[in-house]
Amino acid sequence: MEREQLKETLSELHQELAKSPELVDTETKALIQQLATDIQLVCTTETPEPDENGEPVQIEKEGVLDQLLSLTDEFEESYPKLAEVIGRVATALSRIGI
Repeated sequence: MEREQLKETLSELHQELAKSPELVDTETKALIQQLATDIQLVCTTETPEPDENGEPVQIEKEGVLDQLLSLTDEFEESYPKLAEVIGRVATALSRIGI
């Protein structure tokens, strides 16, 4: 149940980013996209897929959560709706043990 809620919240995050591309610089948008990809990998696989060199990709779960919380702080004043959605993603991750 919580994983489904997380997927829905990630979808909402993507929609929010698409609605206001001018409010988020390219570097931050790329970071958010990478975090979303990392979250999906963490939630869907127990064994990480290998990278281009055949090495297992290691995702630091705590790092993902810390980065999300940092983004929430960054957007709190300038774009509160995006900060709210990012915060909900972080909350959903916490609920599933990440």
